Amino acid sequence: MEAMGGDGGDGHGVVAARARDADERDNLLCERVYASAMLRGHKTKRCHRCFDLLKPGEPVEPAEPRIECPCGSGRYCSHECRRAAWSDPGDHCRLECAGGGLLWTSLFPPEFVLATRAVRKDRDEVKRNIKRTRRWVDLDWRGAWRGLEESDESGGRESDESRTKRARVVAFVVLAARCSGLGDVKDVMFATLAAMANTFGIKKPDWPSPLQSRDIVNDGVNELDMLDDWRAIFNMSESTVAMGLFLDASLMNHSCVP
Repeated sequence: MEAMGGDGGDGHGVVAARARDADERDNLLCERVYASAMLRGHKTKRCHRCFDLLKPGEPVEPAEPRIECPCGSGRYCSHECRRAAWSDPGDHCRLECAGGGLLWTSLFPPEFVLATRAVRKDRDEVKRNIKRTRRWVDLDWRGAWRGLEESDESGGRESDESRTKRARVVAFVVLAARCSGLGDVKDVMFATLAAMANTFGIKKPDWPSPLQSRDIVNDGVNELDMLDDWRAIFNMSESTVAMGLFLDASLMNHSCVP
């Protein structure tokens, strides 16, 4: 795949570099998440690094010990996940923990938390002279800003609802820049808009829950009753547990219609 040229606006995306036969469910791109933020309903249930469940519970396997950060915000399934997260500014790193991450990351919507982590990681990579073919600043943020705009039916002017939405975003950005210690409101603003327009939901399987037994009838006999070693039937559904910013995959999240 190749990235299309352009100014980062409409039409900026990824095109095929060569032809390839692909079947349904083939993996065309594997990419590690650049920055992520847990959704509120899963913060106490899953590891903030690998997103696995912290406490599967009986009878499938015993509960795993829960490892918490000193601030109480990050929870991890192992010391390896905790060390990996603390060394990655795109996660709940030690800088965010030292700055009292629990106090504000629990109250802010995930896209603002994700934006501060993307900015912090980008600054860390620039400081350490880490070269990347693509950065979050290359992503399109204009679509998110236009998405907040609604015209007034009377004359094409910006509606009151649109102004309220934009004012809310600006207020959260100012607070997030201050609470995270980043300071630069401009960077956090653009990163927030990039996150709103380019993030993907990170899905993980829910813990298997037993389904209600169904009668599987063969000549009037329930086949489940005939099994000596009966095992429950489980439902392996998936839930979106976090928001993630993937720098390469995000380029495919656009329409090429100007």
